Amino acid sequence: MSLYCEELHMNDHSSTLSHGRLRARRGAWAIACVALFLVQLVASAAGAPDTPAPVVVINSGIGGHNSKQVLGRIERDALDLKPDVIVLMVGTNDVANSHALVPLDAYAANVEAMVKAVRDAGSAKLVLVNLPPVIEPMLLERHPNHPHAGHVNEEIQKYNAKLAEIATANGLTLVDFYAAVNAAAPDLTGPDSPLRNPNNGGGRDGVHMLPRGYRMLGKAVADALADDAKPGMRVVCVGDSLTFGYPAEGQGTA
Repeated sequence: MSLYCEELHMNDHSSTLSHGRLRARRGAWAIACVALFLVQLVASAAGAPDTPAPVVVINSGIGGHNSKQVLGRIERDALDLKPDVIVLMVGTNDVANSHALVPLDAYAANVEAMVKAVRDAGSAKLVLVNLPPVIEPMLLERHPNHPHAGHVNEEIQKYNAKLAEIATANGLTLVDFYAAVNAAAPDLTGPDSPLRNPNNGGGRDGVHMLPRGYRMLGKAVADALADDAKPGMRVVCVGDSLTFGYPAEGQGTA
């Protein structure tokens, strides 16, 4: 499955994998992996692990968006699509992008408003994904006047702690992607890091991921949905550029 994720190249927004063929319509590389891993889970549950079952995963990630912007479009870009599951991963811009910062209390209020919107809309299951760490020196090259300079990852952990509180209070599944990234590469600047950096050929980015990082994200989300996997399930992933898959080839696809 991971090999397929590494080799997929798509340029659209949602994907349907059925009978071994992936149809792409507009949209993230990581979401392609979500679809593929879910297909494997559905087929295995049906007792036919080699027979793909239909799964639709829609990418509603938009680069640069913070929680206020995602809240403003969650009805159009998620709820109106009538999904079985909504995966929400938002907050990196709120805390790390000096042009889109949202204070912690306002961020929490935005997320809680999205949780309420999903609940009020009906039957969709909501899964939260927390924020991965960043390579701060590289981030600060683009944001030299960042108010949290010197402790950006500590701020990210505060936002993640608030997400955990919201998940617990509302009985939601939370994917701890921060821990997954740190476990995969204790040295975030090294060649094995999923975060783009000079030592793994990703340049001086420090925020966005290599394809293997998006594969990690896709598998983590699919694993969180294992108990809900079923033929015909429809999943919408909403968020920012990490959901979108920037800048991996196939970004914006599902």
